[in-house]
Amino acid sequence: DFFMYNFERILDQANTETSTETKNTAENSGVKRQNSIENKAAYGTAQTKLTKEYRAAVDRVLNMQDTTADNLVIGYTPELMKDMGMPALPFVIGTGHVYSAAKTEAEAKKDGNYRKGVHYHGLGDTVVKNIYEQLQDPVMIIAAKDANGNASPLRSTHSVVAIVDIGTANNSLLLPVEITAERTVDGQQMDVNVLSSVYEKKVSGLVSEAIALENSGDVGIYYAKKE
Repeated sequence: DFFMYNFERILDQANTETSTETKNTAENSGVKRQNSIENKAAYGTAQTKLTKEYRAAVDRVLNMQDTTADNLVIGYTPELMKDMGMPALPFVIGTGHVYSAAKTEAEAKKDGNYRKGVHYHGLGDTVVKNIYEQLQDPVMIIAAKDANGNASPLRSTHSVVAIVDIGTANNSLLLPVEITAERTVDGQQMDVNVLSSVYEKKVSGLVSEAIALENSGDVGIYYAKKE
């Protein structure tokens, strides 16, 4: 599996880089603590490398240096989402969504890359490049209507929406997530969790609907910050 091969390669390198700095602590605290520290540090280092690669890929997409339809690996499924029961799969976003999330309609026309029917959100490259940090710290994660099971490529039948409080003009940033979908990444087909869009919207209606589901005995809210 392409992703797991690259993950193991990055993780092995990260373990090598972090073993020296954790050695003294490990000798004092025992093997179990050593493994915990080294694994945590290695995963952090691996994610840092993936983030760097992802941001470079975003630049290529937005600068029209790479116009290939593909999926970019953002990173690993955040701990919060795994705690909710989401499978620990690669987290990806399509290059088309990268472009339409960052660019305005006018910018797309200037690039000669405008497509009728596509919604251009104009969030800019910084928001799109830092999306992994936003996925780790949402205000809420609520239920979403099931994705279209007849769509191609195959989509999962379950999805959620993460709400992030960094929007403008009283809007919030919405991050819809398809869980366990099939996508092709760098020519390899695999199971992934998919960030299916990035956009701003007023969320009062969505939250009210989630609360109504919760009150009816269904699951409407998967996570909400206490504050």
